[in-house]
Parts: sequence; C-alpha cells; structure tokens
Amino acid sequence: MKLPENVTEQDFVDIVQKIARRISHRYVFTSYEPCDIEQEAFLIAVEGLERYDSSKPLENFLYVHINNRLKNLKRKVYYRIETGEAQKIQDVKAYP
Repeated sequence: MKLPENVTEQDFVDIVQKIARRISHRYVFTSYEPCDIEQEAFLIAVEGLERYDSSKPLENFLYVHINNRLKNLKRKVYYRIETGEAQKIQDVKAYP
C-alpha cells in the first residue's frame, strides 16, 4: 500500500473509518452487517489508492470511491431472504 506523501498510515485509517461509519448503514443487507461493510470499505480504499490524484483531497476521493464500489457490491450480491434466491436489485424493484 503506497500512501500519498502528506498522509500517514493512521490518518488513512482514520479517514476510512470515518467514511465507513457514515455510509455503512446504507449497504447492509441479508448477510452483510455494518462491520462487514466497514471491512469491505477498507479493502476498497486500499485498492483505490492506485488511482488517487494527490492534487485533490484524499477524503473526498475515498468517499466517492468507497460509496460507488459499495453500490456495485450491493447490486452484485443482493440476496432476497423471502425467496431464498439471489436477485438483482433492479428485479426486486420491479416487483413490489
């Protein structure tokens, strides 16, 4: 993990924790609880550092990156308890 020059490892951890706690409740579903989402957020943040442009604020970049990737995760692995079947969120929205 290569951090930007002006960011320490602890700063990075603090930023990701802050973001994860703020948005994790939006992505909780079936087998994913808030602590699972926070762990996913850390993995996503570490992967996203490769694309970070150090001329922009790190917190803003990570917020957008983590939020978008968690949307993709939920869309990809959404599981519906009532039917016991995996369904895309678009399918669930089509049937009230």
